[in-house]
Parts: sequence; structure tokens; C-alpha cells
Amino acid sequence: GLSLQECLLPVIALTASDGPAAATVSIAKASWRGLRCQVEISPADVPGLLADLRKKTGDASTSLLEERKPRPFKTGRAGLLVPDDSLEGESASIVLLDASGTVLAKRATIVGGD
Repeated sequence: GLSLQECLLPVIALTASDGPAAATVSIAKASWRGLRCQVEISPADVPGLLADLRKKTGDASTSLLEERKPRPFKTGRAGLLVPDDSLEGESASIVLLDASGTVLAKRATIVGGD
């Protein structure tokens, strides 16, 4: 005879919970002046986005910002200041985050300038 495991077929349905911002937001420009990075996004009118500068893209504990606190965007721009000058010349990633901390976009950079 047949057992229950042989007759049962599981169905898994996946849906995207992120809104359209996840697919359309990008880092338009990143420029350095000393240890301050000015980040611009496209489109500029996406609400609730945050910017962070990290050694490892998916690990918030590797943030190079003061207090490891991501910065909000104002009119499509955010300023990221690295407080430790010994990090100049190190590779890092600029990451865009939604309100829940999910990485939406990333861009490689060098602290202090490319």
C-alpha cells in the first residue's frame, strides 16, 4: 500500500514583499571629499531609504560610519562620514537599505576616493 508521505505533494508559493523600489532604485553617483562620501540615488524621490558604508555588504556590524548608524536621504542625497582616518584607502561598499534593513543596491568604493 501507499504511505501518507508517498501521496502528499507539498506546494510552496513565493511572493516578493518588497515594493517596486527594490527593483528600480540605484546609486547614481558617489563622490569623496576627504573622508566624506556624498551619495546620490536615482530616482531621488524614494521615501524611507538609508545609506551605509560597510566592509561586508550584508553585515551591518561592519559599518564604517559613526555608531554604525545608516544615514537617511534628503532630496536624493546622503552624506557618509568615516570618523577613523586609518581606514583611508580601504575597500568598502556603499549600500542602500530599506526601512527593514534589506540591501536594495550596492556599489564598491575606496574610502577617501576611487
